[in-house]
Amino acid sequence: MTLTVTDAGGGKYKSVTETSVAGQAYKVEITFAIDGKDYAPVITPAPPGGMPPTTESYEKVSAKAYKSTTKMNGQVAATSTSEVSADGKVMTVKTTAAGGAGDVSLVFDKK
Repeated sequence: MTLTVTDAGGGKYKSVTETSVAGQAYKVEITFAIDGKDYAPVITPAPPGGMPPTTESYEKVSAKAYKSTTKMNGQVAATSTSEVSADGKVMTVKTTAAGGAGDVSLVFDKK
């Protein structure tokens, strides 16, 4: 998985490129502000028909961390906290799925 977060005007641009377990490569891109409002990501290739609409919102937690909430059909599917290390070289993302589906922690090194 490759995660890119950059400044975009008054907000941020985030891109995630990943290959699924089945070998399908996909990319999720979103431009957002850290303001608690819902933003719709662009997924390439497009998800199969019948997939519920997805949105993400972002809130500042501290100078080095933010919380994001992913919703499907308007219902919370997961929450994540992303925190950058003091030296700015590592970002840790901790995600909790709604309904007790499990927790995931990912660590990204800055390149």
